[in-house]
Amino acid sequence: MLKFLIIPYLILELLITAHFVDSNGFLFYVVEVLFSAVLGVAVVGFSTTANAREISRITLNSIFGGFGYVIGGILFMVPGILSDILAVAVVIMSFLIKNFNLFGRNTQNYTQNNSQNNTKYKQNDNSEIIDVEIIEEEKK
Repeated sequence: MLKFLIIPYLILELLITAHFVDSNGFLFYVVEVLFSAVLGVAVVGFSTTANAREISRITLNSIFGGFGYVIGGILFMVPGILSDILAVAVVIMSFLIKNFNLFGRNTQNYTQNNSQNNTKYKQNDNSEIIDVEIIEEEKK
Protein backbone atom coordinates (compact mmCIF):
# COMPACT_ATOMS: atom_id res chain seq x y z
CA MET A 1 0.00 0.00 0.00
CA LEU A 2 2.81 2.40 0.90
CA LYS A 3 4.52 1.69 -2.44
CA PHE A 4 1.50 3.03 -4.27
CA LEU A 5 1.34 6.20 -2.19
CA ILE A 6 5.01 7.19 -2.09
CA ILE A 7 5.47 7.67 -5.87
CA PRO A 8 2.54 10.13 -6.29
CA TYR A 9 3.66 11.94 -3.11
CA LEU A 10 7.21 12.36 -4.42
CA ILE A 11 5.97 13.58 -7.81
CA LEU A 12 3.58 16.06 -6.17
CA GLU A 13 6.31 17.20 -3.76
CA LEU A 14 8.69 17.76 -6.67
CA LEU A 15 6.12 19.77 -8.63
CA ILE A 16 5.15 21.95 -5.66
CA THR A 17 8.79 22.54 -4.72
CA ALA A 18 9.71 23.45 -8.32
CA HIS A 19 6.82 25.92 -8.46
CA PHE A 20 7.83 27.41 -5.09
CA VAL A 21 11.47 27.80 -6.14
CA ASP A 22 10.44 29.28 -9.49
CA SER A 23 8.18 31.89 -7.91
CA ASN A 24 10.18 32.73 -4.73
CA GLY A 25 13.78 31.79 -5.44
CA PHE A 26 16.12 29.08 -4.23
CA LEU A 27 17.47 31.04 -1.25
CA PHE A 28 13.98 31.50 0.18
CA TYR A 29 13.42 27.74 -0.24
CA VAL A 30 16.62 26.97 1.70
CA VAL A 31 15.55 29.35 4.48
CA GLU A 32 12.11 27.69 4.59
CA VAL A 33 13.67 24.21 4.81
CA LEU A 34 15.99 25.27 7.66
CA PHE A 35 13.18 27.04 9.51
CA SER A 36 10.83 24.07 9.21
CA ALA A 37 13.57 21.69 10.43
CA VAL A 38 14.15 23.82 13.53
CA LEU A 39 10.39 24.05 14.06
CA GLY A 40 10.11 20.26 13.73
CA VAL A 41 12.77 19.68 16.38
CA ALA A 42 10.99 22.15 18.67
CA VAL A 43 7.59 20.47 18.17
CA VAL A 44 8.98 16.99 18.86
CA GLY A 45 10.87 18.27 21.92
CA PHE A 46 7.82 20.06 23.25
CA SER A 47 5.54 17.08 22.74
CA THR A 48 7.84 14.62 24.51
CA THR A 49 8.31 16.87 27.54
CA ALA A 50 4.58 17.65 27.71
CA ASN A 51 3.73 13.93 27.55
CA ALA A 52 6.29 13.12 30.24
CA ARG A 53 4.60 15.59 32.61
CA GLU A 54 1.16 14.07 31.95
CA ILE A 55 2.18 10.45 32.44
CA SER A 56 0.04 10.06 35.58
CA ARG A 57 -3.19 10.94 33.77
CA ILE A 58 -3.12 9.31 30.35
CA THR A 59 -6.25 9.68 28.25
CA LEU A 60 -7.14 8.96 24.64
CA ASN A 61 -6.94 12.67 23.93
CA SER A 62 -3.40 12.95 25.26
CA ILE A 63 -2.24 9.81 23.45
CA PHE A 64 -3.54 10.82 20.03
CA GLY A 65 -2.65 14.46 20.57
CA GLY A 66 0.92 13.67 21.62
CA PHE A 67 1.40 11.15 18.83
CA GLY A 68 0.17 13.68 16.31
CA TYR A 69 2.66 16.27 17.57
CA VAL A 70 5.50 13.79 17.05
CA ILE A 71 4.30 12.91 13.53
CA GLY A 72 3.88 16.61 12.72
CA GLY A 73 7.36 17.39 14.01
CA ILE A 74 8.87 14.63 11.89
CA LEU A 75 7.01 15.94 8.84
CA PHE A 76 8.39 19.42 9.57
CA MET A 77 11.91 17.96 9.55
CA VAL A 78 11.42 16.41 6.09
CA PRO A 79 12.49 18.97 3.47
CA GLY A 80 9.71 20.02 1.13
CA ILE A 81 6.69 22.24 0.85
CA LEU A 82 4.05 19.49 0.77
CA SER A 83 5.45 17.83 3.90
CA ASP A 84 5.28 21.19 5.70
CA ILE A 85 1.65 21.63 4.65
CA LEU A 86 0.85 18.13 5.94
CA ALA A 87 2.77 18.85 9.15
CA VAL A 88 0.73 21.99 9.81
CA ALA A 89 -2.49 20.02 9.27
CA VAL A 90 -1.37 17.20 11.61
CA VAL A 91 -0.25 19.62 14.35
CA ILE A 92 -3.55 21.54 14.14
CA MET A 93 -5.55 18.30 14.38
CA SER A 94 -3.42 17.15 17.32
CA PHE A 95 -4.01 20.46 19.07
CA LEU A 96 -7.76 20.11 18.55
CA ILE A 97 -7.77 16.49 19.74
CA LYS A 98 -5.68 17.23 22.81
CA ASN A 99 -7.39 20.44 23.95
CA PHE A 100 -10.99 19.94 22.84
CA ASN A 101 -12.58 16.65 23.80
CA LEU A 102 -13.09 15.24 20.29
CA PHE A 103 -13.69 11.65 21.40
CA GLY A 104 -17.14 12.42 22.79
CA ARG A 105 -16.62 11.58 26.43
CA ASN A 106 -14.33 12.73 29.16
CA THR A 107 -11.97 9.78 29.41
CA GLN A 108 -10.09 11.26 32.36
CA ASN A 109 -13.23 11.38 34.52
CA TYR A 110 -14.10 7.84 33.42
CA THR A 111 -10.67 6.63 34.53
CA GLN A 112 -10.91 8.43 37.87
CA ASN A 113 -14.44 7.14 38.52
CA ASN A 114 -13.43 3.61 37.55
CA SER A 115 -10.42 3.63 39.90
CA GLN A 116 -12.55 5.05 42.73
CA ASN A 117 -15.14 2.30 42.21
CA ASN A 118 -12.41 -0.37 42.31
CA THR A 119 -10.99 1.11 45.53
CA LYS A 120 -14.43 1.08 47.22
CA TYR A 121 -15.00 -2.49 46.06
CA LYS A 122 -11.68 -3.63 47.47
CA GLN A 123 -12.33 -1.91 50.80
CA ASN A 124 -15.69 -3.63 51.14
CA ASP A 125 -14.20 -7.00 50.21
CA ASN A 126 -11.45 -6.81 52.84
CA SER A 127 -13.97 -6.82 55.68
CA GLU A 128 -15.12 -10.36 54.78
CA ILE A 129 -11.66 -11.96 54.64
CA ILE A 130 -10.94 -14.39 57.46
CA ASP A 131 -7.31 -14.98 58.33
CA VAL A 132 -6.66 -18.62 59.28
CA GLU A 133 -3.43 -20.16 60.47
CA ILE A 134 -2.96 -23.93 60.36
CA ILE A 135 -0.56 -25.46 62.85
CA GLU A 136 0.47 -29.05 62.36
CA GLU A 137 1.30 -31.06 65.42
CA GLU A 138 3.61 -34.00 65.35
CA LYS A 139 1.89 -37.24 66.34
CA LYS A 140 3.80 -39.46 68.78
